[in-house]
Amino acid sequence: MSRRPLAPIALALALLPLACSGPKKPADEQSGAELYATYCKSCHGKQGRGSFLNLGPSYEGLAQHWTAENLLEYIADPKTFAAADERLGEREMPAIDPNVSMEARRRLVEHALGLMD
Repeated sequence: MSRRPLAPIALALALLPLACSGPKKPADEQSGAELYATYCKSCHGKQGRGSFLNLGPSYEGLAQHWTAENLLEYIADPKTFAAADERLGEREMPAIDPNVSMEARRRLVEHALGLMD
């Protein structure tokens, strides 16, 4: 019997609520906290301290490394941004839905920055 890695299964289980429920209202009508809950919480945790499945890193100690502008750039294209920033290494974070407006993205980023210390 072969053993399969648990990481893909854990990721699928963590993302299942997003696939099943989706946002309660359009992104342009959501607060930063609601957008965070929709797009970030399953991996980074409710308060940005990581999830129980350890899928995304904690935000602890990251405030000095992020600005609103570079975080907006990162969420739009994580793979390209990470390739140019050696601090990030190999990341598998999905990009934010391209249909989410810049105004909504700014609310999301403002909320995420508020979780960093």
